[in-house]
Amino acid sequence: MKPKKCPILLFLSVWLPVSLLSGSEVKRWSIKGHSAFSVLSQSGDLVLIYKNQDEELSTALQSSGSSALSVHSLASTSNLSTPVIRKDRNGQLWSVWEEEHGNDSLITLAVMDEHKLGECQLVSQRAGFHISPDLAFDHENSPWVVWVTYAEEHHIVQVKDMRSKRIWTLNGPFWHGAYSPQIIADASNKIWVVWTVNSDGHDDIVCSFFDGFQWTLPHKLGGMSRSPRILPKISLDAEGRPWISWCSHDGMDYEIFYTRWDGNSWSPEERATTNRVSDAQPCLSFVSGNIPVFVWVQTEGIHSRICIRYKMESLWSPVYELDQSYRASISSPKISTLGDRLGITWETKGEIRTALFNFHQLQDQSLVATKSAMPEIPEGDWPDENKYIGFGDSITFGMIDYKETPQLGYIPRLESILYKTYGPTRVMNEGWPGEVTEQGLARISGVLDLHKALFFLLMEGTNDVVFKRISMDTTVYNLEQMIQICRNKSVFPILTTIIPRNDKRWENPFFRDRIFELNDKIRALAERVKVSFIDMFEIYYTWPESDGGWTSLLSNDYVHPSIKGYEVMTESWFEEIKRLPFSPRNLRAVRLEEQIADFLQVGNKITWNHSPKLYGQTDFRAYRIYRLKVGAESTAYTQIIALSLVHRDAHTTGSIGFPGPGSFGRNYIDLDIDPLSSYKYIIRLVRNDGVVGPSSRITKDNAQGGTEH
Repeated sequence: MKPKKCPILLFLSVWLPVSLLSGSEVKRWSIKGHSAFSVLSQSGDLVLIYKNQDEELSTALQSSGSSALSVHSLASTSNLSTPVIRKDRNGQLWSVWEEEHGNDSLITLAVMDEHKLGECQLVSQRAGFHISPDLAFDHENSPWVVWVTYAEEHHIVQVKDMRSKRIWTLNGPFWHGAYSPQIIADASNKIWVVWTVNSDGHDDIVCSFFDGFQWTLPHKLGGMSRSPRILPKISLDAEGRPWISWCSHDGMDYEIFYTRWDGNSWSPEERATTNRVSDAQPCLSFVSGNIPVFVWVQTEGIHSRICIRYKMESLWSPVYELDQSYRASISSPKISTLGDRLGITWETKGEIRTALFNFHQLQDQSLVATKSAMPEIPEGDWPDENKYIGFGDSITFGMIDYKETPQLGYIPRLESILYKTYGPTRVMNEGWPGEVTEQGLARISGVLDLHKALFFLLMEGTNDVVFKRISMDTTVYNLEQMIQICRNKSVFPILTTIIPRNDKRWENPFFRDRIFELNDKIRALAERVKVSFIDMFEIYYTWPESDGGWTSLLSNDYVHPSIKGYEVMTESWFEEIKRLPFSPRNLRAVRLEEQIADFLQVGNKITWNHSPKLYGQTDFRAYRIYRLKVGAESTAYTQIIALSLVHRDAHTTGSIGFPGPGSFGRNYIDLDIDPLSSYKYIIRLVRNDGVVGPSSRITKDNAQGGTEH
């Protein structure tokens, strides 16, 4: 196919540096835009390719010897996305990107010449949806391109040698999921490809190499854990051997892992981070010969940071902070090195931010070292049942026509309705525009500790669908972890599906299939873990045509709700909240004794009141009572009985009215106790669908000095 000319527009503007870090040699800038990729040129300048505010493909140059940032437009059309920029072996800059045409897309390659694109080469040959390209150069300086083709619900990893025009498929017959491919040529001219594959319902990292004759079978990296491994990045050390970094959930949070190729095999996975905060989205490069430098996003509560550290032989440096954002996510870190020069980019609050500095500044510790610690809930603190947290992305935050309008979202509307219904109520807005579930999982613990609310309204996953980096299984894994964290902190979660959209992505089978797949998995999750659930997608999608149909619930950006859509969303949350199994009130435990002949019968009489917030008892089937022996080694409460609201077969024994084992009421006498010990109790209400309500406050019997609450 004959090369085509790319549309070119050229203009120049100047941006002043943003001084955010100590050290006069740290050069920093910011620019409006997104989807940035960066590389250090042979002269040590940081070159970026990105989408500007008008969705045009643009480039910017940050010179080490200038305080200005020069900006140029490369293409005036808005259908170009996910640009990647690489240097060939002669230092020439190249770029590869996606070019969307309706439901199809192309992969296009071009040389960059003085901030302009040369003649474009078409990489993908067949019609289809081609995404996530990356680029590398072999020892003959021939470009190789990797990408994913989505066709008939298959994800096909393809590689093309641009010199021979030969194309290989790497992942057949494992088509179910493939994401985030990376490509590189090592010192022996092996062409390596690494990507995320969805295997048996979870994401893993696999790699393959071409030895000049054939591609090896995909090889799984890392251990045997079923936790997701996502977002791989590959880089070469000074000896030309590949290293691969990724992030994986370790059961507590996401951490950074890596492995090295020794010429024959991959090393066992090693950690670059070990802490109690979330570390994700890693990238890796090398300075001063063979010193690995890691850059990643760290999230702790309501703060996100760009962090950097290096490893000198067997010793790790401290973790240094390049930037932090309050109540906003940070994403897409990139690192490029040239000798001891480092160029780093990241994105936050609609901006692309950059830092250009030398390695000695890390060694001199002229950056800011982070101090990470998980906040602890003070002993005796308890979630407030009059407080709710709305948690998610821009749809939760409140956005209409791509404009931030939190005052028009569901949060203030729901707060007003709950206040009128139940009395003083707060609904906290914890929607972060642009957030993905991995970032939500990273900050949830801090949010719960900050607000101490009893109820948590969770709607997230829309951006996971769009960003194409992970499978929907990982999205649901992240949602399940959030639910578990809520429960561990005695917070009651309510989960919902994501809403439909009506933009160009809805017309594209790739994105539409991911929306339907994610919502199916969210429904299955809600049933499996018995969480309170709203099918917001179904509510929207089946909205009556006589009332405008589902598209009337979306604003003019076709992604976020309209005012009418937010009203429907508010009412949907409220209808589910009315059905909640609110926790019982006034729980008491009193020690009773009764002498029957020569036998002393001892028990704890437990009493409580129904919550006044309950709309009735027809939706509920039982109260569960849990007990903990004071001073026991285990701190876990054990269920001792479930008192049915259906079968009320009450009878008593003994003159003081010890109930028999089949009794029901707002009281129960626990006979299975040690008379010389003291006990604590909690009680929970169970809904007919198996959803267990939040716990009552803890009560302690008066066997050793009075009841505690």
